[in-house]
Amino acid sequence: MAEKKLGSKPDQTDGGYGWIIVISAFFIGFITDGLVFSVGILLVELLEHFQQGRAATVAIASIMTGVMHLVGPVVGALTDKYGCRVVVVAGAVISCVGFVASTFATSILYLCLSYGLLAGLGFGLMYIPAGVCVIQHFNKRRTLANGIAVCGSGVGTFVFNQLTRALIDEYSWRGTLLLEAGITLQGAVLGLFLLPPKAKRLIGYDQNIETLINEGDSKSTSSNHNPLSNSSKAYTTNNKDEIGTDIEKTCFEIDTDIHCKEDASAGTSTSSSKLRTTLDSVLHVDLLKDFRCWLFLMSAFTFQLAFTIPFNLIPDQAIESGMTKHQAAWLTSSIGISNTVSRVCFGCLGDMRCINRMVLLEIILLLAGVSTGLSVLLTSFELKIIYTSLYGFLVGGYVTLCTVVLADLFGAEIIAKSFGLLMFFIGVSGFISTPLGGLLFDMTGKYDATFVVAGVEFIIAAFLLLLLKILSNKKRKL
Repeated sequence: MAEKKLGSKPDQTDGGYGWIIVISAFFIGFITDGLVFSVGILLVELLEHFQQGRAATVAIASIMTGVMHLVGPVVGALTDKYGCRVVVVAGAVISCVGFVASTFATSILYLCLSYGLLAGLGFGLMYIPAGVCVIQHFNKRRTLANGIAVCGSGVGTFVFNQLTRALIDEYSWRGTLLLEAGITLQGAVLGLFLLPPKAKRLIGYDQNIETLINEGDSKSTSSNHNPLSNSSKAYTTNNKDEIGTDIEKTCFEIDTDIHCKEDASAGTSTSSSKLRTTLDSVLHVDLLKDFRCWLFLMSAFTFQLAFTIPFNLIPDQAIESGMTKHQAAWLTSSIGISNTVSRVCFGCLGDMRCINRMVLLEIILLLAGVSTGLSVLLTSFELKIIYTSLYGFLVGGYVTLCTVVLADLFGAEIIAKSFGLLMFFIGVSGFISTPLGGLLFDMTGKYDATFVVAGVEFIIAAFLLLLLKILSNKKRKL
């Protein structure tokens, strides 16, 4: 008997309104990542103003980065439930409030709560839905679209490092935060453009909800509704499955309710079923049963330990080595410039059939590790800016490919939850990465150990991806 098409799927044309989504996501990334990755300029001023240790002061940036990503699973669930627009608008308002509150800061602890916790929460609500919406609107050109969207991060890094420096010179750091609060609020306007893909009705799907319920009653209780266990396509590389729509979710909820009623009539406890449903609303439980998922998450965790070090600590390292504050700002701005170019290049490269995106990620991480570890030998401004430019190019490629590889491995239909899970692990790592780098400085009196450790962490992340690839290859041969 032919399978009934009880659902609709997005009309993913890889173009049209999808490019409006890309532009909106670009500017959301411009604001969020631009402000996050220019915090190193602000930290230099805070070190002078509050006269606290580096480990304590840089914790502000670490909390912001950590919270921004740590809320990933919750944001993924909220995005599924309320849509991208509502979540992004709420995030813009929350982050704006956090920036305004930070202008009244009287201590580092105050800033950890207002700038780190509150603004970081808002940024997480803005950043994650924008990335999810781009993935939902594109299939064949997904890597290119994602690459263009995340270019906002690179452009924002360049612009906000220069802008923050100029604003601090003119209005002090308090006035700068107030002006940046207004910029952050513009994310609410951008969020209004994040419409979901249009549902395209399939043949034979003109029934109403009552018909669906009747058909659901006749279905076998043995059918599996989990995308991960229902189709092996969700685990194959370069998966082209499209995202499920609200109508498909309705069918899932109807059928799930039927199963719960049948279990109750049989005298079976539904507590475990309710617990699983609750967990699935935030996480995708079957993802956590896949060892390959854990390898990917641990690789991302290790990557994040090293990722924020150059962004947040290079300005202070440059000043410690005798460079000016404006030269320090240009070092982080150069990361943004090369980062932008990289995301377009790797976006085009990742869509080529001859390119294995997983291998490309491994190469990127390996090169980032070697260059970061050796960067301690570069003491002049000219040599240091060569490293920062190379670093920006490499990590830009990683950010562009990471989300796409995630969809390749575990299916695009659960990208909101898998992306949220990834952000959670990155958030946990983000809490300890920069303070650990500052602590190494407090212990040794210089940043050499901080950057060498960061280089090693990049290499470990590459090794974990290599193990993941080997495991995936073995699974396909079985």
